[in-house]
Amino acid sequence: MKRHHASGRVLLLVLAVLVLPGCAARIPSSLPLAESEKPYVLHRLQEFQSRKCGWSLDADVTLEWQMYGKREKIPGMLQLLSPAFFRYAVVDPLGRQLFILVSDGNNFTLVDNRKAKALTGPVDSHFWRNYIPGFIRANDYISWLTGRLPAGSFKVNEIRADRKSVDAVWLLTEWTDAIRQRVLFHPDTGQVARHIVEGANDAVLLDVTYSDYQEDDLDCSRPRLLQVEGAEVSGAGTVHFVKLLPEAAIPPRIFHLTLPEHFTVTTVE
Repeated sequence: MKRHHASGRVLLLVLAVLVLPGCAARIPSSLPLAESEKPYVLHRLQEFQSRKCGWSLDADVTLEWQMYGKREKIPGMLQLLSPAFFRYAVVDPLGRQLFILVSDGNNFTLVDNRKAKALTGPVDSHFWRNYIPGFIRANDYISWLTGRLPAGSFKVNEIRADRKSVDAVWLLTEWTDAIRQRVLFHPDTGQVARHIVEGANDAVLLDVTYSDYQEDDLDCSRPRLLQVEGAEVSGAGTVHFVKLLPEAAIPPRIFHLTLPEHFTVTTVE
């Protein structure tokens, strides 16, 4: 299969909002949590997971990516709608959409408006999985970007105390398909501060830190800053939510593109 280096590089940039690999991180150390404290943590976690939050996301964002000594800073518009609709557009200073990436959870389309070209294919394709690992399901994009937990798939197997913060705990899942998840959770505030996907031999496959939570909606507060790193590629990235709009109905039609006839469309597998 012919590789599409230019379009692939663009895809890497726009997918930074989901999984931008970075510097090798380490599994943080933790301590056993007293049994007497676990009921409170589980109660607060249940409250956190039962909140009706994260069914849509509409925001102006800036992606900042640093790898191999180079730094990219990219403004864009990000929109997501449950269960798995995704749209990201890279914009220029005049607001023109240079690149658009859309997905309905089954298929994706990446458009380069400057060159009248597009790539399209299924999200389970080898091409897509070069950038989005299999442990991130399409239904969980919103969770990863809003500091929530994957719906229905996050089950706590162990609770440990954080060494650095007395008011935070680590929630660990069981090992499944050679990975497990670690989440740094603040029971008192009901906020996730960090989400790690751990592989074999203490490998950090993905490490997302959430900060600068907005305070206008305490039940469904969302982080304004995500810092992303991992072990697969040397680099580091941040996602800055410049403007977060209130959750609202987003028309599903915006996640489907009708391309002009003169566009060159390549299907990838």
